[in-house]
Amino acid sequence: MKASRKVNIALAVMSSCVTVGIFGAVTGTLAWYVNSTRVTVSFTGTSVRSSLHLQIGIIDNDNIFSDDDLLNYNLVREYQDSHGADLCDGNSIVWNRSSSLPSDAINHYLAGTHTFATTELSPVSSKSRLKTVTSDISLYEAPKVGNLNPTGVAEKRGYIQIPFAFKVLSNEDVPLDNKEVWLSDALTESDATNVDQAIRIHVYNNHGKDEHDVIKHDSFIINPSSNNDGATTVAGMLNLDGNDTYDYDADHELIYGEYGDVTPTFSTNSYEDDAGFDEDAIYDVNDTHDTSGRATTFTAKHNKECKSISNWDAFKAGFKYADYYGMNSVKPEIAASGDYTGGKPIAYTDSACKIGYSKLTIWLEGWDHAIIDSAIGHEFNLGLTFEVNKIGTNH
Repeated sequence: MKASRKVNIALAVMSSCVTVGIFGAVTGTLAWYVNSTRVTVSFTGTSVRSSLHLQIGIIDNDNIFSDDDLLNYNLVREYQDSHGADLCDGNSIVWNRSSSLPSDAINHYLAGTHTFATTELSPVSSKSRLKTVTSDISLYEAPKVGNLNPTGVAEKRGYIQIPFAFKVLSNEDVPLDNKEVWLSDALTESDATNVDQAIRIHVYNNHGKDEHDVIKHDSFIINPSSNNDGATTVAGMLNLDGNDTYDYDADHELIYGEYGDVTPTFSTNSYEDDAGFDEDAIYDVNDTHDTSGRATTFTAKHNKECKSISNWDAFKAGFKYADYYGMNSVKPEIAASGDYTGGKPIAYTDSACKIGYSKLTIWLEGWDHAIIDSAIGHEFNLGLTFEVNKIGTNH
């Protein structure tokens, strides 16, 4: 029976691990609040460790790592040979010499891009996105008062993106083709709040070619805090102005985000005319009483002078959403032989250059209900585990 080989992207507190990571404080404007509430969230680690059979690198075509940097971080640069139209053309990759990519090397790369976040994350959104979408992801600005469904692309400074490369090595350190790399486990946690539940990871990898010799891609969103598949609703009433009522204009409440063809029908009466209306009650996104009694971005009071939506159930059914995979769908299954199979591999090593590519985009999904004021000043961790099948003498 074959065993697996693991590569951990482990929490920084796990000092016994050989790690690669992104460390530091994450601060930024919580864009879901127009009054520019400041959120400080400490991002204490996404880290990676390697094994003898799996080597991890970063695509560095812009030569962010100088020769001195390579020496400092114990890395080696490898230029890919030309293979015509194959997947590896033109890539320059820095690889770990030992069993790890130092965390400060990851931070050096992110800072050197002058594009993506390093120690600051701000909530952004994927907007609506189905599992059937195969294109790369775009992230968008948050809705604001006066801009109910913004289509502007979010600043890249608000999220992280790393182009990883993978080698699966034989016992003789020979790179192997047609091998799969899986994300077999994920750990998210936060101190006192559930802000970690808003973490999303988008995977965009190369997966061979089709019958027309065109490169194929896998593209999917993972919610690492969820075991099961699900979806994030990207529409609804919001409380963005910092008070305790849902935002409204004149005599009706505002609907943010994306929804279908059914438009809201407003009652002729205001809330205060409805029997049983409690102007002090907190309502949730399903327009039912929220027993927490706490007003947030997503739970608030109804202004008594506004008119209620009479076709709420039919209207809400048209709210759009962003699909995600839970870890039970992503991680591999164990076959009778002991080999890993199934799941959703993060990367595949190519037949030409024997390297797998996977661009990981990590962000805080602003439509997740964990993105509220109570997240201010708290910390979260993200830990991932990569695995490959153990390589025997016959590969």
